[in-house]
Amino acid sequence: MERDTRVQQSLVEQILDETFRALEQRDGFDTHIIEKLKALAGRGRLGKARSVAEAVRANAGEQNETT
Repeated sequence: MERDTRVQQSLVEQILDETFRALEQRDGFDTHIIEKLKALAGRGRLGKARSVAEAVRANAGEQNETT
Protein backbone atom coordinates (compact mmCIF):
# COMPACT_ATOMS: atom_id res chain seq x y z
CA MET A 1 0.00 0.00 0.00
CA GLU A 2 2.88 2.37 0.78
CA ARG A 3 4.22 1.98 -2.75
CA ASP A 4 0.84 2.99 -4.20
CA THR A 5 0.85 6.16 -2.12
CA ARG A 6 4.32 7.10 -3.35
CA VAL A 7 3.39 6.43 -6.97
CA GLN A 8 0.17 8.43 -6.61
CA GLN A 9 1.95 11.34 -4.98
CA SER A 10 4.56 11.30 -7.69
CA LEU A 11 1.84 11.34 -10.35
CA VAL A 12 0.10 14.26 -8.65
CA GLU A 13 3.39 16.15 -8.46
CA GLN A 14 4.01 15.49 -12.15
CA ILE A 15 0.56 16.81 -13.04
CA LEU A 16 1.09 19.93 -10.93
CA ASP A 17 4.50 20.55 -12.47
CA GLU A 18 3.06 20.30 -15.98
CA THR A 19 0.15 22.55 -15.06
CA PHE A 20 2.42 25.22 -13.59
CA ARG A 21 4.75 25.00 -16.58
CA ALA A 22 1.82 25.49 -18.97
CA LEU A 23 0.53 28.46 -16.97
CA GLU A 24 3.95 30.08 -16.97
CA GLN A 25 4.05 29.86 -20.76
CA ARG A 26 0.70 31.60 -21.18
CA ASP A 27 0.96 35.26 -22.00
CA GLY A 28 -0.76 37.46 -19.49
CA PHE A 29 -1.03 34.87 -16.70
CA ASP A 30 0.18 36.52 -13.51
CA THR A 31 3.39 34.93 -12.26
CA HIS A 32 2.62 36.00 -8.67
CA ILE A 33 -0.48 33.81 -8.70
CA ILE A 34 1.56 30.87 -9.99
CA GLU A 35 4.10 31.34 -7.18
CA LYS A 36 1.35 31.46 -4.57
CA LEU A 37 -0.24 28.31 -6.00
CA LYS A 38 3.14 26.55 -6.01
CA ALA A 39 3.59 27.50 -2.36
CA LEU A 40 0.17 26.08 -1.53
CA ALA A 41 1.02 22.89 -3.38
CA GLY A 42 4.28 22.60 -1.45
CA ARG A 43 2.37 22.81 1.82
CA GLY A 44 -0.26 20.34 0.63
CA ARG A 45 -3.00 22.98 0.63
CA LEU A 46 -3.67 23.25 -3.08
CA GLY A 47 -6.69 21.01 -2.63
CA LYS A 48 -8.25 23.55 -0.29
CA ALA A 49 -10.51 25.70 -2.43
CA ARG A 50 -10.54 28.47 0.15
CA SER A 51 -6.72 28.71 0.17
CA VAL A 52 -6.59 28.87 -3.61
CA ALA A 53 -9.32 31.50 -3.76
CA GLU A 54 -7.54 33.63 -1.14
CA ALA A 55 -4.26 33.44 -3.07
CA VAL A 56 -5.92 34.53 -6.30
CA ARG A 57 -8.07 37.23 -4.69
CA ALA A 58 -5.17 38.70 -2.74
CA ASN A 59 -3.17 39.08 -5.93
CA ALA A 60 -6.13 40.48 -7.84
CA GLY A 61 -6.52 43.11 -5.13
CA GLU A 62 -2.86 44.03 -5.42
CA GLN A 63 -3.25 44.41 -9.18
CA ASN A 64 -6.25 46.72 -8.79
CA GLU A 65 -4.40 48.92 -6.31
CA THR A 66 -1.43 49.40 -8.64
CA THR A 67 -3.43 50.20 -11.78
